[in-house]
Amino acid sequence: MRKGSVTIRPIQSTDRQLLLKWLTTADVLAFYEGRDQSFTLEKIEKKFFNEKERDRWIGEVDGASMAYLQSYRLTT
Repeated sequence: MRKGSVTIRPIQSTDRQLLLKWLTTADVLAFYEGRDQSFTLEKIEKKFFNEKERDRWIGEVDGASMAYLQSYRLTT
């Protein structure tokens, strides 16, 4: 395993282009939403920046973005 500085930070408006790059890659879509789903900046805005039921994060290693994460609030 490679050692490095790992950071998990809240998603930011400047991440729109990063998400668009990831979500227009067939290998990524195979595991997220499916390859037949197309993403645009408009869809990313709606899905990632306007839904409030979860928190969204970007994982970085040594400052390089490498993961998208989300967390949900549990209710009992």
